[in-house]
Amino acid sequence: METLDLTKAYKAYFTAKAKPELINIEPAQFISIPGIGDPSQKAFSEKVQALYSTAYTLKFTFKALKKDFKVSKLEGQWWFDEDKYQAPSMTETALSVPRDVWEYRLLIRIPDFITEDDVRNATHSVVSKKEILLAKEVELF
Repeated sequence: METLDLTKAYKAYFTAKAKPELINIEPAQFISIPGIGDPSQKAFSEKVQALYSTAYTLKFTFKALKKDFKVSKLEGQWWFDEDKYQAPSMTETALSVPRDVWEYRLLIRIPDFITEDDVRNATHSVVSKKEILLAKEVELF
């Protein structure tokens, strides 16, 4: 059985080069969990745990169905209230916007054959078997 590796299949998406370049990114799907707060706090690492637990539950479910895949790298999108903080520059943001108000969405890319029902079943499994209640917040994105 061959294992699907999205990192290798979509190398341009997952690899940054030293010199900036424009690349075309095809539509993709992810499992995701949103949050607000300082990434050095426990709440952030608990969200990461819920997301990875769901990703590995999906992986082993599909491995049993002979559709194995590698769990992709963790990604994050970050933003803040630009009106409230007068949209500081990229270099000033980390120092002028308090980390406890940073908003984020954590993502792990998943294969296209995974459905919303599959994600829902995986999150239910993580909640019931591992008692990770935050898995209820994981969604297909």
